[in-house]
Amino acid sequence: MNIETPMKVLYTEEQIAQRVVELALEISAKHKELVIIGVLNGSFMFVSDLMKRISIPCQLDFIRVKSYVDNKSSGEIVLTKPLELDIEGKDVLIIDDIIDSGLTMTWLITEFATLKPRKIVSAALLSRSSARATYTGFVVDSDAWVIGYGLDNNGYSRNLPAIYAKL
Repeated sequence: MNIETPMKVLYTEEQIAQRVVELALEISAKHKELVIIGVLNGSFMFVSDLMKRISIPCQLDFIRVKSYVDNKSSGEIVLTKPLELDIEGKDVLIIDDIIDSGLTMTWLITEFATLKPRKIVSAALLSRSSARATYTGFVVDSDAWVIGYGLDNNGYSRNLPAIYAKL
């Protein structure tokens, strides 16, 4: 997307900040300690803002998976940066930017379950499928391509402070 591409604001910077606070309160109330696993690259802003507001002890690690090629799902998930922390016996929160079909999150939960955590829960800034995360920021009902606040278009537009849809 270039600067001339028409876009519509879906969620403002203020709406995102308010929802992050609400999610952090909910997460903090339901857990005593967490290992937070952010899915790069899209979740980095959401992970940072959410973690700053979670009031319980937590550790942080990032993983990277690849499931899209040129804005289209390949249907195949490849782990390109593996988990480094030991999660055995711990409560784990996997955070992603968006859940489209749920394929990536389902795959991650299945993979991490083999490492014997006590519990695995998930969070997503956005969700547009019936496969919702345990904690969801916003539900996006359209099939529009969304960008901003970490979400990208072929690597661009992650730096936008709000969430936009291409018109």
